Amino acid sequence: MNKNKKGILKVKKLSIQFGGLKAVDNFNIDIKEGELIGLIGPNGAGKTTLFNLITGVYQPTVGSITLCGQDVTNMNTHKRVLTGIARTFQNIRLFSSMTVLENVMVANNINMHYGLWDTVFHTKKYKQEEKETREKAIRILKIFDLEEYKDDLATSLAYGKQRKLEIARAMMTDAKLLCLDEPAAGMNPSETEELMKTISFIRKEFGITILLIEHDMKLVMGICDWITVINFGKTIACGKPDEIRNNHAVIVAYLGDD
Repeated sequence: MNKNKKGILKVKKLSIQFGGLKAVDNFNIDIKEGELIGLIGPNGAGKTTLFNLITGVYQPTVGSITLCGQDVTNMNTHKRVLTGIARTFQNIRLFSSMTVLENVMVANNINMHYGLWDTVFHTKKYKQEEKETREKAIRILKIFDLEEYKDDLATSLAYGKQRKLEIARAMMTDAKLLCLDEPAAGMNPSETEELMKTISFIRKEFGITILLIEHDMKLVMGICDWITVINFGKTIACGKPDEIRNNHAVIVAYLGDD
């Protein structure tokens, strides 16, 4: 990893305990600007728990989280989004009663400045900000090849397109760090291939830093700069894709020891 780049996420000695179970144990990671980092491990390894710690869903028992130079360890999720972090979820979470466009527009609420008075009376400020939000959302939908579906209900989209819509919505927040929790889950091979291209494109186009949890090893090995592997909440390996592919501890974690 490039140590000369600006630091985006720094996690030090992070741990969380649920009763007698230590779900994450002394986890450390240092992610630089523009990097695409994979976080992998067997089922139950603690990957999503880590995402929940980083994004503020859980508070750590021990350790610290710094985002873009700011300590966010004790911040709630909303404040962390304002600091520059966005995420998608393992299970798709779209607003079923909203259109594709509305699902993306709603994510820009954190950047809106009009108040209740403006909303009720549709003031000039309200109209201007709504116009700018709509235009921004359509630009993002174009990037994800979803513009033609903008007036359709989000849940009417094919599964792969719903996954892309979730990422598009996350991009609407102007995040500096995008956390993707198993974005290829449930996708067929052609959809996964398209997703790989989309992730690579938005990384290049927006210069965004990406932290990726994924079980599809072809996707992880194909696009990640660096991979961290955890098992039972502990880091067991870090390295480039080729190093991880041939790491004995990783092979044992996934396949068992013969």
